[in-house]
Amino acid sequence: SLLIKDLARIDLRDIGNFIPLKFQYVDAVAGVNRFFFQPGGKRGLMFAHEVGLGKTIISGMILKHLLFHKYIKNVLIVAPLSIIRQWIEDLRNKFNLQPTEITSRKINSFKPVDFNIYIISYDLLKENIESFHKNWDFIVLDESRFIRNKDTKRFKAVKELKSKFYLLLTATPMHNKIEDIVTQLYLFVPEEIISKATKREIFKVDRTKLFQTFIKRRLQKKELKELLPERNVLPPEDITLSEKEMEIYEKLRDFLSQKSRFYQIISR
Repeated sequence: SLLIKDLARIDLRDIGNFIPLKFQYVDAVAGVNRFFFQPGGKRGLMFAHEVGLGKTIISGMILKHLLFHKYIKNVLIVAPLSIIRQWIEDLRNKFNLQPTEITSRKINSFKPVDFNIYIISYDLLKENIESFHKNWDFIVLDESRFIRNKDTKRFKAVKELKSKFYLLLTATPMHNKIEDIVTQLYLFVPEEIISKATKREIFKVDRTKLFQTFIKRRLQKKELKELLPERNVLPPEDITLSEKEMEIYEKLRDFLSQKSRFYQIISR
């Protein structure tokens, strides 16, 4: 496996203002290890966790570690416009990072400054890709399903970017066709694997190997089991009331019925 080889290599415990869940810490270490030790000219990883498992937090842990130790100089996060504010708040509040949003007003004069994080929407990137800065140390693509179609302008714009490492985030990889997933992984999957992913030869792709090597997925039911214990719903059971209990029950039912003189009051 290209994932964790030795947890002792990297210590991420002091990089944020919160205590991560165990699996979040493990995944962040895996991401950092992948940054350093993944073979080949292209490097990257897809986190495909279900919604609510903290993909943004895991990404933030990775970015804080790499920036703090100056392993990378600049970061670009590409995300749908609707979640850019969430990114900014999480990075500020949990990691003391100060990301800069690239807006339509700033983009014409934009030049990245070392040791900073920049965030841009897919659509703004698409509209300005010709003049946009293209060389980055680390690129995060949130909601990477936005580039699942290789014929779209969004995909072609992202493909113009160059990075040492790509981190893809999505919650719905298994809902997509294999060619859609392969398109997203095109940014960093070795050519000998990706070249098979043509329309005629897509069936030749070893899906198990592809997913295990380049995609890490977690499910809420498994990871949050200890925090949110499964509820055991007991089957219905007939209960025999005593004479006194039955009398109280009948009076209560009459009181709550529409025929009751109190109905207009209690139904307000």
